[in-house]
Amino acid sequence: MKMVLAYLPYRQVRKDSRFSIRVTGYLSKAWALLSKLEESKEVFPLRDVTDLVIILELERFMGLMNKHIDLLERRIIKKEEIPHNGNLENDVFSFRH
Repeated sequence: MKMVLAYLPYRQVRKDSRFSIRVTGYLSKAWALLSKLEESKEVFPLRDVTDLVIILELERFMGLMNKHIDLLERRIIKKEEIPHNGNLENDVFSFRH
């Protein structure tokens, strides 16, 4: 039983390492998507109000995506602890069961 207990921290380190590698891959894809959206935004049609609404929603989505990328980089890659600032207006929460 002692061998199993001694082996657990190593397994956790390997798991954390694999997780960081996956997050790094995810972040590179997220940055590529965000870059494509930024470049493409200039050529989107703006003929009517519907087009304007779509562009505004896209910009809102891009802002949330930027926040998400920043959060992952700081919490997973840099291992920062990010304190809750108490300002519910600017915080995004995820509720899970």
